[in-house]
Formats: sequence, C-alpha cells, structure tokens
Amino acid sequence: MDTTGVSRTDQVPADGMHGSGTVFLVPRRAWVFMGSAVAVLSLMLAVTVGAGGLAAVRLAAARLLGVNPAWLVDDSYDLALVTWGVGFVAFSALAHPAAGIAALLLLRPWIDGYTFPSDNYYFAFGAHFIGLVRLLQRRREPGARFDGLLPALLLGGFILWGLATLPATWQVHATARQLIIWQAALVLFVTAADVSADRNARMLILGALATAIFFEALFSILHFKYLLPYLRVLILENKAVLRQFFGTDQITPELARRFNYNRAFGSMLFPNALSAYLILGLPLLGAGTWRFWRKDDRPERKASPFPVAAAVGVAAGVAAFAAAMMVSHFVSTYRRPPVPWYCATHWQIIWAFLAAAPVAGGMFSYARICGAGRALYDAARGVFPAALLTGLAALYYTFSRGGWLGLALAVALSGIAFGLSGPLKAGKSAMDTRSRKRPAKGKRARMALPFLLAAGLLAFAGAERAAGQGGSETSSSAQVTEEGLGVGIRELSDPSSFRLRFTYWRVGMSMFANNALSGVGMGNFMEAYSHYQYLGAGDVREAHNGYLQAFCETGLIGGALFCGFWGLIVLGSAWRLRQTGNGDVLRRRPWDAALWTGLCAFCLHAGVDINFSHPTLVMTAASLAGVLWVGSGARDCDGQEEKNAGGGKKKNRNRAAWWLRVESGLRGPVGRWALIGALVVSSLASAWTATRVLGMELRFNGMKWLNVADNKTREKILQVGGFFLKDVLKHAMACSEARKAGRPDPPAPKVPFVDTLSLQPDIEVWLPCAFYEPVPGANQYQPLPQGAFPTRQCMMGVTKPWRAYQGVLTGISALTARLEQVDAIWPWNHEAARYIAEWYGLLYNNVFATEWAEERSVWRDKWLEWSRRAMERNPMNPETVRYHAEVLSGLALHDETWRDAAGRLAAMETCLELHRKTARYAPQNARFQFNTAWALEQLAKLYRQAGREAEAGKMEQEAAQIRENARRLQQLRFSMGFSY
Repeated sequence: MDTTGVSRTDQVPADGMHGSGTVFLVPRRAWVFMGSAVAVLSLMLAVTVGAGGLAAVRLAAARLLGVNPAWLVDDSYDLALVTWGVGFVAFSALAHPAAGIAALLLLRPWIDGYTFPSDNYYFAFGAHFIGLVRLLQRRREPGARFDGLLPALLLGGFILWGLATLPATWQVHATARQLIIWQAALVLFVTAADVSADRNARMLILGALATAIFFEALFSILHFKYLLPYLRVLILENKAVLRQFFGTDQITPELARRFNYNRAFGSMLFPNALSAYLILGLPLLGAGTWRFWRKDDRPERKASPFPVAAAVGVAAGVAAFAAAMMVSHFVSTYRRPPVPWYCATHWQIIWAFLAAAPVAGGMFSYARICGAGRALYDAARGVFPAALLTGLAALYYTFSRGGWLGLALAVALSGIAFGLSGPLKAGKSAMDTRSRKRPAKGKRARMALPFLLAAGLLAFAGAERAAGQGGSETSSSAQVTEEGLGVGIRELSDPSSFRLRFTYWRVGMSMFANNALSGVGMGNFMEAYSHYQYLGAGDVREAHNGYLQAFCETGLIGGALFCGFWGLIVLGSAWRLRQTGNGDVLRRRPWDAALWTGLCAFCLHAGVDINFSHPTLVMTAASLAGVLWVGSGARDCDGQEEKNAGGGKKKNRNRAAWWLRVESGLRGPVGRWALIGALVVSSLASAWTATRVLGMELRFNGMKWLNVADNKTREKILQVGGFFLKDVLKHAMACSEARKAGRPDPPAPKVPFVDTLSLQPDIEVWLPCAFYEPVPGANQYQPLPQGAFPTRQCMMGVTKPWRAYQGVLTGISALTARLEQVDAIWPWNHEAARYIAEWYGLLYNNVFATEWAEERSVWRDKWLEWSRRAMERNPMNPETVRYHAEVLSGLALHDETWRDAAGRLAAMETCLELHRKTARYAPQNARFQFNTAWALEQLAKLYRQAGREAEAGKMEQEAAQIRENARRLQQLRFSMGFSY
C-alpha cells in the first residue's frame, strides 16, 4: 500500500452522494455490476449443481491433479460454496475494497478455520485479492497518506520475526500455517485502514460486522434450542454417530459432560470462541440502537427513484429470506421423526420466501414513497434493538464468564475513557474551575450510562438459569440425557476452570523461560506444552492467554511486537478519539466509541482464552483494528467544529509527533515503495505456500474442497486396504479349504463398490464379483439384474477373493507411489509422511506370498524411511517419535531377515533411546514411561541372548522401577480427573 499518507473524505453530503453518478463510495454502475455478477454466479451454480455439472468439474480437476477418480467425495455442494464465496468476495472487491472486506466479514464466521485449518486459505486468497485491488487503485493517488503505518510496522515485524525464527521452530508445518493466517490479517489491516479514510467505507464494514453478529447469534440460539437436544437423541439411539464424529463407541464421563451441558455453540463450534466473536459487535449494536432512536436526525421524506428503491427492497428481502430460512431449517429439520410433509426442504424454501416477500415489497414501497434514506433509517430503528437482544441472549447462552466479564470491563473502561473526556478535555473552557460547576444533567447521565451498563452486565452474568435448572450438578457418570443439564450459579461460581487456566499459564511461563529468544515457533504451543507440563497441570492445546502464547511461540521480541500492536490499537485509538471527539465522544462519535469498546473487550477476553489462535477471530479483529485506528483519528463524524481550533490542533500534532516522526522517515518514494514491495512479496510468498499446502491436501482428501483437513477420507481408504489384505485373504483361504473338503464356500464379505475403486480403479478386476443395488426408499440391497453395469452406489460381494486380493495389491502399489509424488508438493507435513508409512506398514505386515517377496523388502525399507521422515518433520512430538520407535522395534524383534543379530540389537538400542526421549518430552504422561519400560525389558532379553547378563539385569531393574513410577503417576492423574 501507499504509505505516504491518507486523504480524508469524512465530510460527505447527507444523502451519501460524492458527485454526479456516484452513490455510496463508487458509481452506481459498479454496484449494479457487483449485484448482477453475484446474482448470475448464484443462478449458474444452482443450475449446475442441480444438473450434476460440478461432478464433471471435480472429475476433470481430479484428472488434472492426478487423483484417482474413485477417491472423489460424492458432494458437489462444497465446490459450489467455495466458488460462490470466492466470487462474492472478488466481485465485491472489484466494486470497492471496502465492499470486499465487508463480504469477507460476512462469510468468515461460517467456516470453522480452527477445526479445519486448510479452509483458511480461501479467506487468505480473498484478503490478498482485496489488497491487490486497493493497491491498483492507489496508483491514482500517489501523494495520499496512510495513517496506519506504525501499527502495520509492528504487526509486520511480528510476522517477519516469526519467519526469521522458522529455522528454530519445533514444527515447520504448523508455523507455516500460522504465518499464512497472520499475513492475511496484516493485509486486511492495511487495506481496512487505507479505505477507512472514507466514512462511508467505515460504515459499510461495520454494517457487515453487525449483520454477521446478528445472524451468528440467531444461529447459536437455534442451535442451542433445537440441535443440541436432537444431537443427544441421536447419540442415545445410534452409536454410529459417536463413531463418525468422535471415533469411539463408548460414552466417557467427559463426553457425557460435554453433551449434557446446555451451552450455545456457534458455527465456530466452541462457546468461548462464540462469546469472543459476539463481544466484538455487541457494542456496535448498542450504539446503533441509541443512534437510530435519536429524534433529531431522522431523514426527511423524499421519494427515491425506482432503481434505488428496488435495491433497498431486494437487500431487505435477501436478509429476511436468510433469517427465515435459518429459522425454518432448524425448526423443521431437527425434530423427532416422523417429519411432517410441510417440513421438507422445498417447503422450507417456500415458507422462507413467503416470509421475505412482504418485507421486500414493504421496503420497496416505503423507499419509493418516503425515500431510501428514511426507509433504511426506520428499518434500522427496529433491526438494531432486535439484533442487540438476540446477541445478548446468545452471549448469555454461551455461559462464558470470560466473555461477560470482558464486555463489562470494556464498557466501564469506555465510560472512564470517553464519558469523562468532556470535562477533562474541555477543562477550563467548559466550566469555571473556581466555581467548580457540575456538568449539565444530560452530560452526567451520559457519563453514568456506561457504568450502569457494566453493572447490569455483571449482574446478568451471575443470573440463574430458568427455574429448576439453576442448581444442576455436574454429572460424573457416562449417561447422556435428552434434556441435558442447565448451567446455573453452582457451575458459574466454580473456580476450577480458572485454576486450570492458571496451570496453563504456569506451564507457558516455563516454556517462555526456556525459549526466550526464538520461542518454539508459531502454532507450536501444543507441541511444546507436554515438555514443560508439571503434575496437576491440565492437558490443553492453547495457552488460553493470547499474549503469553505469543511470547512462548515467538520469544521476547515477537511477543513484544505482538503486544505492542494490540496495545497501540487499544490505547492509541482511545487517545486519538479523545483528541478528535470534541469533548463528548459517546454522543458525537458513538460508532467509533462502540468499536473501541468491542475491540477492548476482545483484547481483555484474549487474556483468558484462545482468541488469537482462532483464525476467524484473528481476521475479523485485524480488519476492525484498521477501521478503528483510522476512524479514531478522523474528524468528528457529526460535522461539529473543534474547539480552540488553532492552538488545540497544534497541541495535538505535538503530542502525536513521536509516531509522526517515525512515519516521516518512510514518506519518501524510496521508503514508500520499499514497504509496498515488502508487502507484495510477502503476500505472494504466503499465497504460493497456501496453494502448495492446499493442493497437497486436496489430493490427499478426495478433492474435498471444504474441511479438507479432515482425515476421514484417508482413514477410510486405509481401512478398506486392511479389509482386503486381512479379511478378504482369510476368506480366500477359507474358500480353498472348503473346496478341498467338499464344502460350499462361506458367505462372501461385502464392501461398497466405490471403496474398492478407491484402491483399484480398473473395473475389469471387479466385474466377476457379485453386485447388489440399493432398494429405493429402504436401507437394503438386492441383486443387480443380469447384464446391468454396477454403479458407485452398489454393494459388492467378494466372490472372487484371490482375484480381488491380487488386484488390490497392484492398486495399493500404484497408490503409494502416487502418494509419494503428492507429498513432494509440500514436504513438511508430518501427518502425510505418517500416512504413507502406515500404508507400507500395512503391506509389509500382511503380505507374505512368495511372488511378492522382492517387493516386501522394499515395503519394509519404505515403512522405516517414512516413519523416520514423519519424526524428522515433527521431531519434538512424542507421538511421532514413538511411532518410529515402534517401527524399529517391530523389525528388530520380528524380522530375522532384516540385518544381522548385531544390527537388530543396535536398532533395539536406538528404539530404547527414542522411547526415553518420548518420556522426557512428556514427563507427565504415564503411557510413554510404560513404553520405555517395555523397551528396556525387550532389550534385556536380547542382551541375555548375547550373553550380557549383568547389563540385562540392570535393565530389568530399571524397567521395574520405571513401570512402578508410571503406575503411581497414572493413579495420581486419574485421581485428578486426567486421562493417563
């Protein structure tokens, strides 16, 4: 971006017009182009999905990328959603970068980037495209200033330090992912700050946030009321749900507790993440409620032309349709069967359309008669209070004490910072200091309002749940109940959650003390946590303190830059608002004061939760930080003249000189273009890295475009391989024995035909087998008619087991070779290396036929090699080290053809050292100590065979001691409520 300055255009006419033909930031034709392009794209995708056209696109992409077509996931909606989302953001950015940021903020909360990290790359691409559009626009304004240079340098320095310490990171893959996210956040901050010089751009971005907050709050309430009970019923009636989503058949007490607690989950899954997102926007909704109920600024009646009125009507109809569709979907879908006919999907669409049509028609008529400005104003008077109440209800249902407390403290701090700004700023000019006159009555009320709101929020935080639920006790049994457990005073006053967080922080401080210079690498807190965990400290993925985690992961310099950025945004913006608010920020600058309150609450909440580890929250907060920083330095949005214009402005400039001097050094052409070049190069490098990671994971996960980090596709194919190499082999041998004894063949095992194609795509291999087609409307299969060709939906009976076995072996050999090629695209993913190793291990441990003897030795070497690569890519993780140790021990103890006796003994000694290393890496996990004791016992046996009795005796004594220590440790952890 251009860094010489910012051209301010805060003073705009009341009707939002900048000039002839320009409506709200850009010419009307730009908005028409954006709306038409998005509408056409939506229609094209709807028709294409309905006609099955995207399946052909997915197939063509799979062939281009060298993916087995049988791996493809049977779902066209994910590709359609990704295409629509990327197109929506791109077309919006082409209309105006502020519209692109608004579109991204509208879409960001609906994709859970924390659980599925690869989904974040789409938003990173969108952020870079928006930044590119703004950069091209800036060519027309070479002399304009950029007001966000200092915070951008701090955030950029944090990212640069994370890149500089990459050689010292504990895991490259995790750090690269975090760098991609923070680079996108930097681009969003810079772009948002650059466009926010225009007041209309700020309002557009804040309006998008308010809309997203309302819909997310509505979603979470519906989820709380309908989906949670439905999920508990499914778990009680169908254990397959547990296997599919939680990988277990047993409901443990911990799972039962999580299912039973009635807490609202958003589309970002976690209640605490939802509360952090809500407190960002709730102050804005409160400011909007107050702002639009002021009686002195309602627009006059003035008829609008047809196109403007139609745009207002369509926008209102789309919003109403989305809300109605969300409500009807939850009410209709998540209910006990049988489901009435009027709850079918097409009826849900009809009901939503019938609800939205009157809204669209009413808004069109109102705008046509009274004007678009007055129609939108009067609509906002109803929408903002409703959205505020919905958001407060959702925040309540999260039962996040940190969210409530953070918002209450931020509101109180807003009152201190801005409610007193009038008397402190106006000072002698506002009152006679000798007479000590009190402020006006209305002024006192405005000063007291934030404190009253804070007190109300704190009282609201301690309120009981509905009658009969407030005293519920935490269930320690493994029983899930349909009605669940209410969260009341007993649970809210339980300090155990804070005590656990305190243990996380103690471990984090120890981690930082041992890695003060470079840290453990971005995104590696979880990798390093077990190394410094003490007995009694909880098991956790994040530090639940974003600032401490920044110091742990990036060291002293990175942590200081990180805290400096957010400290400057909060404290610097408060100072700037006090200088530009004309003595009454809360009344004259309600939007900026509300945005400051939301970001302040977010930063306070980040001190006790994972806000800065959640990509959705990071990208949203970074965009808002850019808006706040520039908006806080803008002139009074209500057009009031500053008092003491001459001396006051000079005084303000003197106060700000310390950061203006920093900026002045980079004002020249050399500094400006150097910063632009650095931002462009870093964005290109980030996008290139994201493309490589995404391309690899698309190939590994069956071209699944959303939630591509989900490993269920990989695990499923591995299970199919085990089915053929184990079960089908046993069936083939049973058939041979039955035929020798003159008995009929045993029943053939069955497998979905699409699963067999995932391993061997040659259909000719499978045609001699028996096929069964699904019975329409029933969960049953019937024999395929004679001469009919099997489809992917058929079930296959393995009636030719030896043919199937040989065909699968050939297919797996080709599959492993293809996986190795895919791994080369991004050779730092330890999970990919582990997956390839598991395939070679499956082949080596299950194929013993003489015709595969030569290949078996290759599989053995590959199994060992890829397990070693997985360990090297994540060398400080005890699980990857343990896996390589198990591969070594398996070969040393069970394969006499692998090396000689001395070589196997040396391999077992290496295995012992690896197990000792895992015990050091996770000293509070008894499982790794048990593994170490086992390795000592096995090595002692080998020493005895070699005649080294004394060494064997010492090892057996050490093994017994380690096993006893592990048993005591395990009992202690069980008594504290931890596993292992």
